[in-house]
Amino acid sequence: MTSKIDGLRVLIVTPFTFIAEEVAKRLAKKGVSILIISHQLTEEFMKDEKLKSIYFFSLRENSIDVVIKLLKTLISFKPNVIQMYTGGGILGLLTFPFIKICSIFFGSRIVSWIMEPVPRPGIYRPRLSWIETKLEARFASLIITDTEKLKKLIEKVHKIPPKKVIAFTNEWDATLFYRYRKDYDERKWILFFGTVSENKGLEYLIKAEPIITKDNPDAKIVIAGRNQEKYYNLIKNKNNYILLNRFISYREGAELFQKSMIIVLPYTSGTVSGIIPVAYAFKKPIIATRVGCFDEVVEDGKTGILIPPRDHEALAKAIILLLEDKDKREGIGKSGFTKLKTEFSWDIVVDKMIAIYLKLIS
Repeated sequence: MTSKIDGLRVLIVTPFTFIAEEVAKRLAKKGVSILIISHQLTEEFMKDEKLKSIYFFSLRENSIDVVIKLLKTLISFKPNVIQMYTGGGILGLLTFPFIKICSIFFGSRIVSWIMEPVPRPGIYRPRLSWIETKLEARFASLIITDTEKLKKLIEKVHKIPPKKVIAFTNEWDATLFYRYRKDYDERKWILFFGTVSENKGLEYLIKAEPIITKDNPDAKIVIAGRNQEKYYNLIKNKNNYILLNRFISYREGAELFQKSMIIVLPYTSGTVSGIIPVAYAFKKPIIATRVGCFDEVVEDGKTGILIPPRDHEALAKAIILLLEDKDKREGIGKSGFTKLKTEFSWDIVVDKMIAIYLKLIS
């Protein structure tokens, strides 16, 4: 196995810092040669002496010199596996011609991680983005996705044979939040985290607030993320809210998760959410709706509480239950942390990815 791993040369194409870093460093430590094409990496990652074997190629500049340099780099590296995790972004479109060149001339096998096979309500993505996703689905030797429901959706939408799609969940960028953990005192905060969009059901949390604070007057609803201003006219008791209408850094996000008692995802539709593994990392109980694939990553009554969508009374009831039952709240939080470490952790995921790569090139 070790000799086979030594022959692995993996090109990682992703705009997501957490994918580039969390996957690359684990692959490199197991002896895999790594080339990353991305926009930027964190300063800590770039300065890590243990990761000097990882080559990073930035596409932040657009010029013919960059194109020539990239071609020379790929010819020298000769990847036998190309791991794409682009989210349908422009990086995938820019690099796809080079990826096809590698596939044709070096026999590189393309592995694509597709998170969103169809558009989400309220989230604008340009047409080119979906073209990029279709290209990945069409030319990939194998597609990885997060859940069994997404696997079936990809098979249906992109007309992919079942054997070409596999499902396993990862911890997304939970590790990047968790690195900023400190000993913050927990407060009676209910946290809604992330950029606000139509499908996330914020209006139902706002409707639930008067019910929650009637018996818990010291509770606060924390809304942290951009695009929330259009919901302000729904708020009746502004003193019961902490409104952070801006981009939230990993450092500030870690503080908010640690200070909050409960994390809520009252979505009306969706697929998966990176908020779930972050909540698990900080041992926080989740209240989420039964939409999309949430029931595959949240175990009702064990790692969280699942409620019907568009039901503010059920949401309020679940929040009050956890606010007033410390043992239950902490027990659910600990179970979520265990689930993260035994099912979602990047260490487990990377072992699965290596097995996939070796099988593809054998």
